[in-house]
Amino acid sequence: MASAKIDALLKKGTHYDADERSMATWDLIKEVETVQGTLDPNVQVPIRDYILKQLDDKSNNVSAMAVKCLSQCVQKFSPDNNVYLAEKIGQMVVDPSKATSMDIMADGCKTVILSLLPEHGKSVAPKLMTCLISGLSPASPPKEADDVSLEMTCLDVLQHVLRRFGNDIETEQFSKLQASLCKLLQNKNWDLCLRACETLGPLVTFLDEKQFKTLMEFLLAQLEKSAQPEIYIQSIGVISKSAGVRLGAFLPSIIPKLETFCKDEGKRSEEQKLQLWETCLQAFADLIQRCPTKVTAYVENIISLALRFIKYDPQYIYDDADTSMEDESGGAAGGGGGGGDDGWGKHYSSFSPPFS
Repeated sequence: MASAKIDALLKKGTHYDADERSMATWDLIKEVETVQGTLDPNVQVPIRDYILKQLDDKSNNVSAMAVKCLSQCVQKFSPDNNVYLAEKIGQMVVDPSKATSMDIMADGCKTVILSLLPEHGKSVAPKLMTCLISGLSPASPPKEADDVSLEMTCLDVLQHVLRRFGNDIETEQFSKLQASLCKLLQNKNWDLCLRACETLGPLVTFLDEKQFKTLMEFLLAQLEKSAQPEIYIQSIGVISKSAGVRLGAFLPSIIPKLETFCKDEGKRSEEQKLQLWETCLQAFADLIQRCPTKVTAYVENIISLALRFIKYDPQYIYDDADTSMEDESGGAAGGGGGGGDDGWGKHYSSFSPPFS
């Protein structure tokens, strides 16, 4: 009886009216909910193909309903049907011809990942990884040169895969993803760099020692030569939160470089300097928290840097005139007298740039 009702709903889901299609999918969800255990093998393939078609529907309401249907169905499909479903949706995410529905496909992918039974991860995760990693280096360029929506979407879904099924992914795929992320960190689009940086967090948990060393050597090399080292400093902070004490062996190379950045005025604008200093201080905080034993030898210098920056007021423009004015006025910049501004002048003149 249930199979007959499901067949009727699948037929109704092909109706020309979008509301009818959406209602049919809603009724299908309710019908699947009533099934205990695995769905009848005779209806699994029709439902699977129906969902894939609905995901690509021109109506947003219909495709959104198909995503909801996924959460119920994947728990009651056989492993083979889940593998097929996940691989097809992954391919749809990176398919240029379906770029307009990329977001809904990504939602479908994440729904599959979150709804799968744990024992299905070993067969599904590698298939998804293959599709999504290919999206980080698309074969055909986007219509707009600065469009990175595909890469951003793939990274978002990859983070879900790593967190849920990282233990089920092959070592070779970790290497491929690591190489792709290192390349994306050098992209001109800052948002894409940040998303790649975030993805390093769940990835490093599963890297072996050789892979981890390769990653850290890349980041340290980029710290030395990059004109914008902030993203690599942030990456080290992100990695420390996941890798913890594994990072300890690299502190002799990391800490001195961060200290140098804090003291180097360079040719950066005021805003760029503040961003760099803030990023370094945050990295110090992460390293102290995650590598408390290994970082002990550097804590005194880190505290000294922090204390110097506490005295720095980014709202005040420091220059040589501050010193000479202080000498002439006996300590208060702007002269003697009891005006309201004099108090502020004295307040500011007691400070100096952090490394002047």
